Amino acid sequence: MRSVVADAKIFVSFFVEQNKAQQEAALALLRAAEEGGIAGVIPQSVVFEIAYVLQSQYGLTARQAAEVVDAVTSFPACRSSMTARGNACWSFGPIRCPA
Repeated sequence: MRSVVADAKIFVSFFVEQNKAQQEAALALLRAAEEGGIAGVIPQSVVFEIAYVLQSQYGLTARQAAEVVDAVTSFPACRSSMTARGNACWSFGPIRCPA
């Protein structure tokens, strides 16, 4: 199976309703991982970047960013160096960010 290292843009694009084409591409990649077509890998640095971008660029609170981080690190179809619990990523998103 081919491994794909996910970057922060994939998850930010999925969770933030800003660019529909990027959001759909991110969803397709996450679905491919869930269906076993690829093995997703999420480095710890990417998890930190997701939280930073959501807070600094999109105005999410620390609690909101933590919910997204929990969803990302719990996604069963991707390996992460963070603790996983088994929730599907898209059960938390997409979210509306302040303008």
